[in-house]
Amino acid sequence: MENILSLYVLIGVASLVNGNIIPERFIQLKSYLEQFSILVKLIIVRSAEELKHDLNKIDDRTIIFCTAYNTIEKDGNSRIVHSILEEAELEYIGSDSHTLKMVMSKIKLKKRWCEGGIRTPDFHVINDLKDIDGITRGYPYILKPALEGNSRGIDEKSIVINHLELEIVVSDRLPIYKTLILEQYLGFKTDLREFTVGLIGNVENPIIMPSEIKLISNHARRVITTFDKENQNAIAIPIQCEKLKVEVSEFASKAFKVSGVRDYARCDILHVDGDFYAIEINGQPMIPDNWFDRGASDEGFTDSNYIFAILLSSMRRNHNARYDVLFQKACQVLPVKVMEKITGFL
Repeated sequence: MENILSLYVLIGVASLVNGNIIPERFIQLKSYLEQFSILVKLIIVRSAEELKHDLNKIDDRTIIFCTAYNTIEKDGNSRIVHSILEEAELEYIGSDSHTLKMVMSKIKLKKRWCEGGIRTPDFHVINDLKDIDGITRGYPYILKPALEGNSRGIDEKSIVINHLELEIVVSDRLPIYKTLILEQYLGFKTDLREFTVGLIGNVENPIIMPSEIKLISNHARRVITTFDKENQNAIAIPIQCEKLKVEVSEFASKAFKVSGVRDYARCDILHVDGDFYAIEINGQPMIPDNWFDRGASDEGFTDSNYIFAILLSSMRRNHNARYDVLFQKACQVLPVKVMEKITGFL
């Protein structure tokens, strides 16, 4: 059977297991999409030059799904991979390079949210130890790397309850991360609830997929670490209250819209004292992924077929000539409820 199209999946070196093994989630993605007559090629992005060489081989039936973020140029400087795809005028799934840079920066994203009227915890920017001199009130705070995602660089010591603790942690982490963000910490609130919300489609008429996060680890100071995520110590569960689910979805929709993300993304939200707070957006959430899977399942998707919806969304946005063919194929194999959602946002 002739392939409908080709999909190049770009994988960053940092995602490899033991430095050279492609993670199982990419193998699953390849296996799932190939049943729809999509030829999937997994490509490891080791350098900008090597990537440009690989991209020269693609034709107009190829779409790129870039899961890598940065790569290295000849001069040793880092460059966002999506900017290389844009320079080559290639079609790819996901947000543009400018938006990805913005949501990766906790500082830029929070400033954008503040400008757009989206509630987010108060914060300070730390570039130097002297930047904490005037921070004498407002504790507790949580200290985060400004340019890291997936809870990297965050643990229980990140939560500081006085200036002495702040000085110790900043002195330890500033040399590593260069820029830190000091955010009002809400984890001591007894009514705190945490949510993660997936997006598929465009922000004007998206599929919004909310779930509640349950932390199983017994931390003295509540925080979700990378270890918690990787070891299922923080799990996504359905939101039982329909009214709350609608409220979470509406707040997330506004946060997504202000950020400008597209095709797929995930937003983390806190609810405290009757108010929602936007915490961060992952512009390139791992998929397949347990947290994304949970929200997708609650919205009627099964297994990993939401990946197909993400692909269709991108193809529609890019006016891809193969869209109608793939859409007809989807109608034959995806559940009716899923197709109703796809036609709803497409």
